[in-house]
Amino acid sequence: MALLKERIDQQVPPIVHHLADIATSPGTRKQIGALIKREVDDYYEQLSLFKKIFISRERVHREVDELVHKTLPETN
Repeated sequence: MALLKERIDQQVPPIVHHLADIATSPGTRKQIGALIKREVDDYYEQLSLFKKIFISRERVHREVDELVHKTLPETN
């Protein structure tokens, strides 16, 4: 059992590091932003014309980009 635990303990840090690299990669950040924007677009389509006058889809997309940039860690 101790040998098994030792082997697992040796493998965890490289796996965690690899997952962190994937999570912080520019491609992953872009995919997350695109998913959020798709949800924003679905919501935006349901807004009334009056609300659309005051809410720009492009502005919301820019804010999504800023949010993704600010909240997801940068690649090392």
